[in-house]
Amino acid sequence: MPGLLFEEKTCRRCKTNYNDESNHDTACNWHHGSLELFERNDYWDDHDEEIHGVIDTDDFRDEHPQGFNWTCCERTGEKGGCRRGRHVPREG
Repeated sequence: MPGLLFEEKTCRRCKTNYNDESNHDTACNWHHGSLELFERNDYWDDHDEEIHGVIDTDDFRDEHPQGFNWTCCERTGEKGGCRRGRHVPREG
């Protein structure tokens, strides 16, 4: 129907805004694990927590995702989701 507006929703998995018209079987790309500190790479070698702050924080996950690994797929934090599917609306 021309001019029909679809309600915009936010996906609880990937946090992307979407509407029902744009939702399909591979629209959502997310990780089902959590980000853990990745100590085996050399990313943190020059980091001194007494000077630069504690590494294992949400702020550092946002600012330095390549220093963390997803528990679900072992990819570094800046890599896209390892699962695909339909968007799922946030509740409430």
